[in-house]
Amino acid sequence: MEVAPKVVKAPSPCHNIEIVSLFAGAGGLDLGFKQAGFKIGLAIDSSEAAVMTHKANFPRAKSYAKDLLRLGPAGVLRYVSKTVAVGQRIGVIGGPPCQGFSRANTQAQTNDPRNKLPSLYLRIVRKLQTRYTVEFVVFENVLGIRDQRHSKVYEALVSGLERLGFDVTEKELCALDFGVPQTRRRIVLSGLRAGRNHIEVRPRKCHTGATTVRDVIGGLKKPVFFKFGADPSKFPVHPNHWTMQPKSTRFLEPKTADMDVFAPDPGH
Repeated sequence: MEVAPKVVKAPSPCHNIEIVSLFAGAGGLDLGFKQAGFKIGLAIDSSEAAVMTHKANFPRAKSYAKDLLRLGPAGVLRYVSKTVAVGQRIGVIGGPPCQGFSRANTQAQTNDPRNKLPSLYLRIVRKLQTRYTVEFVVFENVLGIRDQRHSKVYEALVSGLERLGFDVTEKELCALDFGVPQTRRRIVLSGLRAGRNHIEVRPRKCHTGATTVRDVIGGLKKPVFFKFGADPSKFPVHPNHWTMQPKSTRFLEPKTADMDVFAPDPGH
């Protein structure tokens, strides 16, 4: 009697790689990695409200409301070591606040304190490398970070990742190409640990699901327009279901093709 050979499932490439999420917010970037099979080990953001939401979204992860500038690389390492075993393989992801680089910020200054955050990101990765094997990093920000006035910051970021031992791929990606009905263009830097024979990072576009804003929220009741003294408990659907009074004339004709197809990027 022949016995069929036992099929052993090959381990996922994500196996045993935990994610350290910096500037995590509510976990939008984290969600993609979780869906890809990674474990979200630790997340840090300065906003307590964002961290509360992150805890609800990722109850098995450790989420902390901490200012990364005050915490510093050594502080981040302390928190990571409480959660992730020393020597473990990790991936570091994050998108620092972009207001200092945003083209929508007409008052932006090159000396904006937030513009120092990419440098902090590099220093944190370097510190984590002293105790962990950082297999990859992902850094996301607005297109404006590549503008001439911020070129030194951007070039230092890319070269810094390369000096830390990563093969860096630069991509300009649009949310429309990945199932989100919004023209949200972003710069995404992917750094894979050098010398591992990795193939080039090529995000796969996805056009399934909702393709317009109307597809997503067309069935909701009309929101409340903002006014002083409004009572959120009486708003339809949710206390956050409100909007500012639109000033653009485009909103006077909501049935035009552009308004129906996608939502504009609030600041790229």
